[in-house]
Amino acid sequence: MATFLQQTVSILLRTTSPSAPPIPKAQVLQQMKITLTCLAALILPNVALAQHYACMRVFAGHYAEVLHVAIFDSNRNIIMDETKSFVGNDHFTMKNGRGRFDWRRYSDNWSAAFDGRDWGTYSFQETWSGLTSDFKIGCYDLSHSDYCLEDSLADLKKKCLRKIND
Repeated sequence: MATFLQQTVSILLRTTSPSAPPIPKAQVLQQMKITLTCLAALILPNVALAQHYACMRVFAGHYAEVLHVAIFDSNRNIIMDETKSFVGNDHFTMKNGRGRFDWRRYSDNWSAAFDGRDWGTYSFQETWSGLTSDFKIGCYDLSHSDYCLEDSLADLKKKCLRKIND
């Protein structure tokens, strides 16, 4: 990789130096195309992990309240699907093989760490209250773009409702 970068830099320097012999344009373009391809390969995995979604439902069980959390990756694959009963706790942590989900009972804030990375603290965008449960949905966007829009949430709401009601 270092040799490749050195070649790229030397070609760029020779094309800008007036005393250097000219380099054929095709060689310069080919080298730049390879360089940009390598850069794209480094950047695109971060874009592919752009958004994750969390759906949460709190409802009254027989002896305690129950928290059900479903977290999806950017391809809408399930990362976590956990249910936990609680009595009197104000802070909840759920863990599985890919990471953890933390939520404070009287807050709309939650945090998550998945696949070896702590993604930070986020808020749920929508809350629905029912007779026996509250249902919250939200997404966090790691690329900091405006991808978490209402259309995405509406599609996801259907999947969350199906998953959590199963």
